[in-house]
Amino acid sequence: MTEQLKPKLRLAAGGDITEVTLSLGPTALGITQISEIADKPQAQLAGPLPEELQNYTIFVAGVPADSPQSEGATALLKFLRSPKVVAVIRAKGMKDFGSDGGSE
Repeated sequence: MTEQLKPKLRLAAGGDITEVTLSLGPTALGITQISEIADKPQAQLAGPLPEELQNYTIFVAGVPADSPQSEGATALLKFLRSPKVVAVIRAKGMKDFGSDGGSE
């Protein structure tokens, strides 16, 4: 099956994957981060891949102990963990792993 599909594959990189896939027509299938598809009204999310095939991009933030701007940075991190922001993160198709690294 790999050999049959190889001539039909189109590889794209970066944030243009959804647009490249859409330009190929209604029967095209693209695989990218859910957040790249979530805001594209012309794209239909078929669903996440099975857990064993997932590859997560995890963002981590911290404040250096001797930072002169630690109050502002701490406030930003608190804001990013607020229920309102977490709701937006989830609505955009991203997963909230929480501050302890655990799943949702």
